Amino acid sequence: MIREGLTINISIIKAAPEHTEEISRICSIGWRQTVQGVYDEEYQAKNVEHWCKLAHYSRSSISN
Repeated sequence: MIREGLTINISIIKAAPEHTEEISRICSIGWRQTVQGVYDEEYQAKNVEHWCKLAHYSRSSISN
């Protein structure tokens, strides 16, 4: 749905360590929505734990 006259301001910034919790949450939700009905809950949980956990993002290229 597009609403006329609606303005959204978006800023794109480099990810920083304080963003890891939200990045992890978004990763988890997005992946689960993508595979919903395709993979069982156990498989989803294992993959979320591996790919979307906080430690993954805090070790990756997110830095000051």
